[in-house]
Amino acid sequence: MTEFGKKHQKLKNMYSVSQNTQDVLNESHSWQAIAKNVEEFQNSKPDDKIADDIVYVGKVLQGGNFSGENLQNSDFSGSNMQEVNLTNANLQNVNFTGADLSGADLSGADLTGAVFTGAKLIGVNFTGAQLHGVKFENADIQDAILLDADLDLLSIEDLQELVEYLAKYYPYKLNLTRLNLTLLDLKRIDLTQVNLRGVDFTGCDFTGVNIYELDLSECIISPAQIAQAIGHQPTGLELEKILAPKRKNNKKKNKGIDLSDFFDFEGRGNFEWDATKSSIGMKDLLDKGKNAVKNLKKKESDEKIMDNFDKNKKEIENEKDELRKELEQRKREVIEQKREEYFKEEKLKSNEQLREKIKETKVNIMSGSSRDR
Repeated sequence: MTEFGKKHQKLKNMYSVSQNTQDVLNESHSWQAIAKNVEEFQNSKPDDKIADDIVYVGKVLQGGNFSGENLQNSDFSGSNMQEVNLTNANLQNVNFTGADLSGADLSGADLTGAVFTGAKLIGVNFTGAQLHGVKFENADIQDAILLDADLDLLSIEDLQELVEYLAKYYPYKLNLTRLNLTLLDLKRIDLTQVNLRGVDFTGCDFTGVNIYELDLSECIISPAQIAQAIGHQPTGLELEKILAPKRKNNKKKNKGIDLSDFFDFEGRGNFEWDATKSSIGMKDLLDKGKNAVKNLKKKESDEKIMDNFDKNKKEIENEKDELRKELEQRKREVIEQKREEYFKEEKLKSNEQLREKIKETKVNIMSGSSRDR
């Protein structure tokens, strides 16, 4: 029985209990794989090769076991795939856009060309997976294991972009102990708000990284890496200062009168005046309001932050385009070099064959002359 035949029989076993295919389409089930053409599905034989008509978009596949299966070019966009077992599966060019793969096991899977745009990859195990040409844009990789995965240059750049974004806007979602940090450019990542407890930086390049604000007290980092970051061999005093625990500024806010409504900050501020410690006059009240408004103006709006991020994103896209062009140029150069080497080798062979023929001709002429004598 073919691969599709097995899947067909599985479907028939699941839905044969007093239900026709139309009932299946109208109800919610824990696992669905519905043919686009209902009549074709009802009348098809187990060995009919219509596997391309099976769709998985928006389905509930939670806890399913697809270990070792060939799901190449499938579309799982928007599906619930929590705790799914996809170990060693063929997932080339699979679309996981917007899917929830929280807790899924993709170890050893071939994910070449897969798309995880906007997907939930919380706690996903990518150990030993092939991740060439994979798209991670806007994915949630909180606690995802990316230690022994095989990534190419373009996938690394996409992962780099995602990590930069998360470090800046959602640092709590970054668990660096589960990422292969040697693949990333650390100087481009803002690590000041990221929890670095237990992170192993062995093999990472710290050139250009600002480490003075980082809490490296519980990290694995060498003096040589610190020297890379600060530009010279650190003294004992510098090492002690750099590796000392950094205390975060968590000052307690005074509980007093909330003046945000009085100044009508449109929900943007939450400014308080401690009336228990001093008396307050109208002039002080107005001065406090003016200072609050000034502080608001200094803060960047969410729109401005996103505009800056979009600009950075465009710059990164341009860099990726340049990288693609550079890779293509390298390919052409290698091909041209191989071609030249081939023709050179062929030319040498031809010259060698020509010399052998000339030598053989001379021997024949000399042999003929000897016989004539």
